[in-house]
Amino acid sequence: MRIVICFALIFLVPTIQAQEADANLGSILNTFADGIKPEAFKGKFTDDLDGWKEQSKGIDGLDVKSFKDQMKGLIGGLKGKAFEEVSRGNLLKQLIGVNGLPGMKEMLSSLISSLNPEMLTDDFNNQKSMILETLNKL
Repeated sequence: MRIVICFALIFLVPTIQAQEADANLGSILNTFADGIKPEAFKGKFTDDLDGWKEQSKGIDGLDVKSFKDQMKGLIGGLKGKAFEEVSRGNLLKQLIGVNGLPGMKEMLSSLISSLNPEMLTDDFNNQKSMILETLNKL
């Protein structure tokens, strides 16, 4: 019996946690994009936003390359006035160092925290702390 319990703890728990991260990361990315007002985006990115969101849905917690590509596109698609505390260049530098789920969470937290609240929807501003808490739980 102990062997079965040890097996479950060693092999199944990390798998379940990875599946939860997989399911939540795409949802968080799309919630985040929906929470940014259209005037915060550059014109071309506004036209491509639906495609960006569709690609983001498929990103799992282990797909660092796709995450980086999507985040680079999002950061590049935002106007300068969308940022409040951190510059686009600093966020892109931080993105280079992302190499796993902890880095992805940190990157999303940094981006969420650095956006000008005037460029976010009221709903997103109201849910901002909940989204940051969800990121910490992944």
